[in-house]
Amino acid sequence: MSAALIWLVGLLFLRRIYTPWLLTAALALLIGLDRELSLRKVGHQLLHTLPFLTLMALTLSISDGLPPSREALLFAGLLCSRVVTAVLIILALTGGKQTEDFIRTLAALPIPPTYLSLLFLTNRYVQLLIREFRQQNMALRARMFTPKANPAALKNVGFVVGGMFIRGYDRSERVYEAMQARCYNGVIPYEEAHPPTVLDGWKLAIAVLVMGSILFLERRGGL
Repeated sequence: MSAALIWLVGLLFLRRIYTPWLLTAALALLIGLDRELSLRKVGHQLLHTLPFLTLMALTLSISDGLPPSREALLFAGLLCSRVVTAVLIILALTGGKQTEDFIRTLAALPIPPTYLSLLFLTNRYVQLLIREFRQQNMALRARMFTPKANPAALKNVGFVVGGMFIRGYDRSERVYEAMQARCYNGVIPYEEAHPPTVLDGWKLAIAVLVMGSILFLERRGGL
């Protein structure tokens, strides 16, 4: 996590468009060599940022007016390159871990336990909501429901969404009563993350060395 934070901060000081892409290529190589990560899955998740990147590139390119100036195009390209690399860093950090493991590692940071408990609960009920949504979708498909923009179809969708809302409200009441019965004090007990090892220290040192070398070479004109 420290290495990812250092790289994210270092991206803010890069001045050339191609430098973030060199980091992106290095990250893609490391992800491809890591058995816990799937390069195809990371690439698929990276595609979700494409609409945002397209909109950002278009708006920044015409920030100085039409026709687009060279400075505006270079700035748009640099910013988009930084975003792509930053997203890849986050995906490399979280892609090989379960969400609970990632939240547990945040305990090493000076974060109040109450906030960590909220993250655990949010992750739990987001997963529960996704599961219920899939079940409702399967039930609608089993009944040959076809989504259409007509009053009858929208009425059926409204019934489904309303039923999910009512069940969710009832579930929240039951969960609250159960937590009160268990003397919940706002903090969820969780297993402490494993302490850093010597290998983790070497990885952090290499990450700092790589980013520092790139920044130095870029300032000296070597890149």
